[in-house]
Amino acid sequence: MRTTFRNRSVPAGLIAVLLGVLSGCGDPESIPDPDIDLSAMILPTAGLTDGECGGSYVDVKDGAGSGGDARLYHATRWWRTELGSTSEGCTLGQYVGFYGDTGRAKEVFGQQSPDKYYAKTWPWKPKFVDAPEGLNADRTQVICLDGAPATGCTEWYYWAQYGKALFKMSMSHLAGDLPKISEGDFLRNVRSADARVDGVLGSL
Repeated sequence: MRTTFRNRSVPAGLIAVLLGVLSGCGDPESIPDPDIDLSAMILPTAGLTDGECGGSYVDVKDGAGSGGDARLYHATRWWRTELGSTSEGCTLGQYVGFYGDTGRAKEVFGQQSPDKYYAKTWPWKPKFVDAPEGLNADRTQVICLDGAPATGCTEWYYWAQYGKALFKMSMSHLAGDLPKISEGDFLRNVRSADARVDGVLGSL
C-alpha cells in the first residue's frame, strides 16, 4: 500500500498527547460541531466534464450526513456526500467528514481507507499510484482498479487527510465497454478538489 505524507516533523511530546486523545475519541457522538463549512469543501459536480464519459456530470444525490448506520463507516456524525453521473454511465462521488482533531482524523484515515473498507467486494486487486506533487493534503492515497494508469482504470479513488477532515473522491465507469477513465481525467478532478478543500481551510 502506498500512502503519501507531507514532509513534517512532529515533536515527541505532541505524539504522546495525540495518542492520549486517540484512546478516548472512538465515539462519533463525542466529536464537537465542525468549525469548517463541510458543504463548501465539496466540489460542485454539475458542469464538470469528462471527455471519455459522455460530457458533463449531473448531480444525482446530495447527502447531508445523518443516520446511525452510516456512522460505522464514516466514524463521525459530521459529513457531506455528493454523487454525480454522466449520460454515458460514469459516476463521480465525493465525501468530506469532520473528526474534531487531527489525531482522530489520522486514525480513521488508516482504518477506513478504501482498500480496507471495500477490499472484500472489489473484484480487482488495487494498484496504488503516486499522488500528484503539490497537493495540500497531509496524507493521501490514490488507487486504480481494473486497469493501469498508463491505459486507464475502470474505477479510481482518492483518499486524503486535511487536518481535522477527511476527503474521498471516487470516479468509476462500470457500464458498457467504453474507454476506461484516464489517469489525467481523474487527477484533474483531484487537483480541483484539493484546491477547493485547501481554500476553505485557508479561510478560517
